[in-house]
Amino acid sequence: MLWEGLLDLGDKPFDLSFPPIRGACPSLTLKVASVIACASDVNGLFDSINNCRIARDTDMGHIQLSEYMRGRGEVHILDDAMNYFELVLDQCPVDHLDHAAALTNLAWACLQGYIHKDLRGIYIATSLLWDALALRLQGHPDRPVSLYYLIEALIWHYSYHATTIDIFKSAQLFHELLLLCSEDTYLHSIATGKNGVDYVIRTCNNLPIDGSNEGIYLRRIVLGLCPLANQHNPSLNKFTKAVKAHF
Repeated sequence: MLWEGLLDLGDKPFDLSFPPIRGACPSLTLKVASVIACASDVNGLFDSINNCRIARDTDMGHIQLSEYMRGRGEVHILDDAMNYFELVLDQCPVDHLDHAAALTNLAWACLQGYIHKDLRGIYIATSLLWDALALRLQGHPDRPVSLYYLIEALIWHYSYHATTIDIFKSAQLFHELLLLCSEDTYLHSIATGKNGVDYVIRTCNNLPIDGSNEGIYLRRIVLGLCPLANQHNPSLNKFTKAVKAHF
């Protein structure tokens, strides 16, 4: 579609499709906004300039982070990415529409540094992602993405520190995420992979039996994550044992 055609759409949203990835067809739903700077609208002009800076710094951060993740850079490349994302966060206060996105980008960079063992702490990443999720309430179009990123951080933290609360929260968040994602989406396909839901199910099945109310609740959540096939019978067995232990 030509740019002139996009402007004719006004406020009407349109879909931008991409080539299939792992059997899923990703797409973006976009809207066109026309910005006209007038001499009498100084505030609007400054807002437009600021938004351009935010977009530029965000793009630069993603470029640096991609280079780092592909193994083409050292720690200073990660530092550059984080510096750009921190600049964006400084330009997006709490009441800014892009504040949650700025938190997410910085947190994701922190998480990649933790995964590659260039950053020691993961608490900053998880804290930022919890904050971003709190801003994207039920019904927000980006809540599923925030859920997935937070789950990723919790799983990585569990893989290094084996803290039960992390895997428990991951199971809870996966339960919500799968309710929000239709099966034909790319997000659903990666969430249900061996490093996603399957990993959480297997890990929870290896936890000791806990007959407390919290333990039974965890087993119910895990059982709800299991597909209808019989390959996750251990989850049902663990749930039964937890109920028996309660009484």
